[in-house]
Amino acid sequence: MGFVETVLGILAQYLLPLTPVIVVIALIVMYYELRILSSKIDGLNSRIDDLIEFNGSLIEILGARNILSPDTVIALRAFLKAMMLSGSSKYYTKDVEERLRSLLDKEPEELTLEDLKELERIADILSKEAIETGRYELSRYAARLRVYIAAVRGVYIIPRLAREMEKQKKTTSTTTS
Repeated sequence: MGFVETVLGILAQYLLPLTPVIVVIALIVMYYELRILSSKIDGLNSRIDDLIEFNGSLIEILGARNILSPDTVIALRAFLKAMMLSGSSKYYTKDVEERLRSLLDKEPEELTLEDLKELERIADILSKEAIETGRYELSRYAARLRVYIAAVRGVYIIPRLAREMEKQKKTTSTTTS
């Protein structure tokens, strides 16, 4: 018996019984590595969500300060309507597509907070579908839809709420005088 055969025989004799233990140790190490990686991904997702929220807030402020014009909002809506994606998948169904179409058909000044919440829900559906299917055009469309939502909120909703609050203040001060 040669040297290689002797070494292989010794390894087989001593390491083979340890193989299940080695596999279990390797699985434990991989499990902890995946947990660490998962927590880092969660942190990254949180930062991305913060960035999206900041972007929306910035657009709302620009709209409320009349830096963003109603014409810009109408142009965004026209773009979204022209680039409408067909719904025929797990989450972005024909029903969701029809609901999106009906909300985009509304004039921006007629949209309510509930309508905007529905548009946000649809944007979330598009994002989820993009992640699960790899259809990244859905993700890009969702991002543009979020810009439209923030623009409508800034140009129409926030000023409308401010006017209503001002009117309510005047009514309250008139009745107390």
